[in-house]
Amino acid sequence: MNRIKISRVPQDLPARSKRIGYWQILVDVYNEFAAETSIHGLKYTTQRKLKTDGFIWLTIVSISIVCAGLLSSRFYERHHAASMRTTVVSTQHPAWDLQLPAVTLCHGTMATRQKLESYLNSHETLKPKDVPREELINAVRQVRKAIEPSNTFPRELEVMQELLNSNALQIHEFLEKVGPNCSEYLIVCKRANREVPCKSLMSPSLTPYGLCCSFNYHHASSARRRFAAEESKDQEHHSVTYGARFLLSFLMNPLQEDRLSSAFYGDGIKVLIHEPLNYPGPAALEFVAPSGHETIASVNGNRLTSSSEVLSIGQDVRRCVIVDESSPPYRKSNCYVSCRERIIRNICRCQTFYSLTNERDFKFCNFSHMICLSKNMIGSSSLKPSDPECRCIPECEETSYSVETTTIPLNAPEFAPSPFYKDVNRIPNATALHITLASQVMTLQRRDVVQSWINLLSSLGGVFSLFLGCSFISLVEILYFFCICLPNKLRMRRNRNPTTKR
Repeated sequence: MNRIKISRVPQDLPARSKRIGYWQILVDVYNEFAAETSIHGLKYTTQRKLKTDGFIWLTIVSISIVCAGLLSSRFYERHHAASMRTTVVSTQHPAWDLQLPAVTLCHGTMATRQKLESYLNSHETLKPKDVPREELINAVRQVRKAIEPSNTFPRELEVMQELLNSNALQIHEFLEKVGPNCSEYLIVCKRANREVPCKSLMSPSLTPYGLCCSFNYHHASSARRRFAAEESKDQEHHSVTYGARFLLSFLMNPLQEDRLSSAFYGDGIKVLIHEPLNYPGPAALEFVAPSGHETIASVNGNRLTSSSEVLSIGQDVRRCVIVDESSPPYRKSNCYVSCRERIIRNICRCQTFYSLTNERDFKFCNFSHMICLSKNMIGSSSLKPSDPECRCIPECEETSYSVETTTIPLNAPEFAPSPFYKDVNRIPNATALHITLASQVMTLQRRDVVQSWINLLSSLGGVFSLFLGCSFISLVEILYFFCICLPNKLRMRRNRNPTTKR
């Protein structure tokens, strides 16, 4: 009986032929794609006249893909960085839309001899033992050290601290007793050409120049140093007047003859122009209205807004703060002032009487802290808002001001019969100050994102067109050949592959 001889087939042959079949299908699909696609250079990788042609063209296409990818990543990084630009929308925006600035007036006199004598003569005042009266008066001459600390005149500072300790007073409370208040040096106040009581127009405030008086400053309260966000929204002031129709007018008494200690060198009134929510500190515009003169301050406004694209991206990317999202309202200048105050508190373990923030865990600095304050205030003032200790970034939308001043001798009573000047003759070297808008228009600016999604899309299209000559249709071709044709051919091969019996 003849036996059927069965030849032995390698066991891995079916799997190997299966892999070869899949690979051949992939090669066929690629060849078809390279012949039909709009991507330049791919068809030459399959049409070989020489052996090296395919390799050369494959290298060229690979380098082009790498270059296109690198440039695309750079464009995406620029888009993610959200570089912004500020453009001028209009230089003719109506000024009545401008929120009026805050005006802070700081008298040059910190202590008057008359008020000090009256305080020392009071039965409620306790005087330090073994300290002559004249020595007390000479010590008060150095009360300026409270706003400009130094380690000079240690005996006078020690005497003043003994006087404060004897009467349980803080520095700002002592200054209120011996220095001029708002009602004493503000003689006449006018708003929009109408005379108003100065007490209703101006509020006491604490600044680095001591006790001052402020208009439209939402933090102007020596007794309650905290923001009132709801109150500030109701106190926005606007005006339709400009030029010679003054917003504010003040007639002030410089009190030169009775001055015992001054807040700054020279005679006159220190004027600070600042945004209503800004602390009248480093960011304020300053000038001095000199005694015996009439000063006109012309204010120009500038408003910066941000587009919706800027406000929609993250804060770490746009690098600015949306004011409406913070409570109390955020201001870069207040952040910077608070940063410097925080450094002083941590080192000297006290806070100055004119601090923006009032921390309950720290007591107020007194004259015994002058050595520590003098050593560290200069260092804190050298900080920048962007330093790691502060990390203060600007607001996304803000209002800023610029000021131009004109000063002339106060001889208006000789020519102007206005009731505003009726008290000039009885006040030696009176100071007149007028605040007005310089123009009926203001500048409106807008912050925009330079790299939007439209810019990114056009940049990527240009890069891939430059290196590969492809377009959006090329992406459709890739999806068609490798996501539709390739799976269909693989499925057809599995259906046509019969089971062979031997």
